[in-house]
Amino acid sequence: IVSWEIWYQKAAFAELQWWYAMEAGILEGKRPQLSPATCPLGFCELLSVAWNTEPMSRPSMEFVVTRLLALEKNVP
Repeated sequence: IVSWEIWYQKAAFAELQWWYAMEAGILEGKRPQLSPATCPLGFCELLSVAWNTEPMSRPSMEFVVTRLLALEKNVP
């Protein structure tokens, strides 16, 4: 979620007034919208797999860092 907020430069779930409402939404599987028009494909894919509702299905931190470093090489 923090990576999404950094990329889009806004708070996720800003429409929700209470922290517990955001937490409940996340636990229900809700995630911020990813827009391929404004988010590089590789980054959007990485966020999607990292947001898996099953914690054991999420990538390791080593995988995330490796992917971010690979994505960084493609940034002009």
